[in-house]
Amino acid sequence: MYRYALQIGILFLLSLGTCWGAALPSVAVGTCKPNLPRYLTIQDAVTNVVAGGTILVCPGVYPEQVLINKPLTMKGVLSGDAAASIITSPQGGLKQSTIDHLGNAWAAQVLVQSTGGPVNISDLSVDGANNGISGSCPGLNVVGIYYQGASGVIDRAATRNQTTPCFHDAGIFLEGFGPANQTVTVENSSVRGFDGNGIYADTDSTTPTLTLTLASNLVTGEVGMATGMALGNIKGTVKSNVVERMFYGIEVFHTTMTVTSNTVTGDGGSGAPFLIYRDGSTVMTNKIDAAGATGTIFAEAGTSIFKSNTVFNFSLAVSGCSGSFPPPSGYTVSGNTMIDGKNGVKMTNSNTSVPNAYSSVMTAVSSCT
Repeated sequence: MYRYALQIGILFLLSLGTCWGAALPSVAVGTCKPNLPRYLTIQDAVTNVVAGGTILVCPGVYPEQVLINKPLTMKGVLSGDAAASIITSPQGGLKQSTIDHLGNAWAAQVLVQSTGGPVNISDLSVDGANNGISGSCPGLNVVGIYYQGASGVIDRAATRNQTTPCFHDAGIFLEGFGPANQTVTVENSSVRGFDGNGIYADTDSTTPTLTLTLASNLVTGEVGMATGMALGNIKGTVKSNVVERMFYGIEVFHTTMTVTSNTVTGDGGSGAPFLIYRDGSTVMTNKIDAAGATGTIFAEAGTSIFKSNTVFNFSLAVSGCSGSFPPPSGYTVSGNTMIDGKNGVKMTNSNTSVPNAYSSVMTAVSSCT
């Protein structure tokens, strides 16, 4: 009987992968999961979990920078009444993690890089306070979660306080890198406390290699020249997000995206809730509060479609006269409702601007001068 029990015990240990340093299928960080192998740091858990495995992060504060270079699932868990698993700046501040395709240096709190499979992150907070970044500009860029040449899902995450003296920072950065196609979804997440870009997405190729879905997120801030979502050289869908109090709310450039059913609020400055630049996207059924300024800016030529949106409280609802001379052409503005403002649509005759509905608007349509 003793020999049989010993054999069973050895087989159990082997199944966990605890012998001879083998990778483990499921691990925990912290002490809230006593039945799993446990680690003190998230990075140690990443190192020891098998590719495709699961890391459960107990509530607590984890002052570290994490590199994920294998497919896995990482999620914060509820333990008792606590449900806050927070990655913070390590003692001594953040250090450079990688370089983007434009040659900019980044300090990432969580870097997901060339994993060869999806990385799914959920129920985690990333706080960039006390990151220690200082010095002359341009300096080191800071980002909460950075997917570089990797696919996966970010769900119910929170990034905050990713700031630098040079305003070179992002809550979440999604970068298509290399010849392979990547697919990333960010959903049900909160992005705040940044002073550069809330969610920034770009690719190193003129042909989009990144397909992106942004759904049901909150991106908020009240800082200078910050942009809520800056999306370039990609394709995909932006839907049902709330983006508020930003210099530029949603900026799309060189993209082919469907931007629909979002609620976007400006900050009343010289920016706009929407900036559409050399683009071929469809922007539709969004609720736009221009906060007394411009609602949407078309810059340079493009073939974008702006339809079935509602624009409130504007000095100019749609500006089609920016960025070049002669002004941009080729886009369509139709089926929109513009309520409570001074000027509705200002654009050249080479664009389509009817029919739109106007209510409490002093001048419905005017031309570029």
